[in-house]
Amino acid sequence: MDTAMNLNFDPSHYCSSPLSKDDGIWKLQGQTKVHYPNEGHLLNAQLEKDSYWFSHRTRCIMAALEYIPPNGPLFDLGGGNGIVSLALQANGYQTILIEPSPTGVEIARDRGVTEIIRAPIQDIPFRANILPNIGLFDVLEHIQNDFEFLKSVVSLLKPGGHIYLTVPGQKFLWSDEDEWACHFRRYEMNELEELLVKTGFQINYLSPFFSFLVAPIYVFRHLPFSLGFKRKGNYEKDHRTNIVTQTLFSPIGIWELKRIQAGEVIPTGSSIMVIATKL
Repeated sequence: MDTAMNLNFDPSHYCSSPLSKDDGIWKLQGQTKVHYPNEGHLLNAQLEKDSYWFSHRTRCIMAALEYIPPNGPLFDLGGGNGIVSLALQANGYQTILIEPSPTGVEIARDRGVTEIIRAPIQDIPFRANILPNIGLFDVLEHIQNDFEFLKSVVSLLKPGGHIYLTVPGQKFLWSDEDEWACHFRRYEMNELEELLVKTGFQINYLSPFFSFLVAPIYVFRHLPFSLGFKRKGNYEKDHRTNIVTQTLFSPIGIWELKRIQAGEVIPTGSSIMVIATKL
């Protein structure tokens, strides 16, 4: 793993007041409430070990960065247990994980993420127009007022800075898992594009992905939920890589990666990928 690029990170370059570092983690006491279940980080830590969903999402994010590379460090906002930050590091991108959960940052540090700020993004004293790149990987759906949040995010980015974004897509796929995960919404492509344009971004790439999950999510999650049945979900089993996922999903996943690397749009998917630039 190449972590050398992260060794020179200095938060004083980006922040108007100092952060303290303790046990390898930059810290700031913040009070902003985060809409995410407390047990989510521990559950995700188990799921991430052998999850086709997490592994394919990470590969798709890497493909997006190959298509439009970041110019400078990438700040992974709300990056949870650091699964994306770790992959970014391993691929040579200077990465700073920002996560408010003590559990999440401890897992990330133990995994080898080298630069972590433990605080809600809203509470960190970043200077305006200072961050070169921001990642929001399945974060925006947890924010009640996504418009105001994105306005605050765009105020942090340098002009010409990039935002790399993934969210759950397709409103008709809503289920009890969205409720358990404390999602406020799933997004449609047109409304996400409109939201980003209104908040000051120019869209460079916008596409669904996870095309192979639309039918399974609809049949096995949405339909029982819409009919009033409580699904006894085994989320670890749902995520586990097995012969079915390897045989059926892997070829489609490879096809999706090639399309993202080429900047081509995937026709459908249960998630949405966006690369946008601050105007």
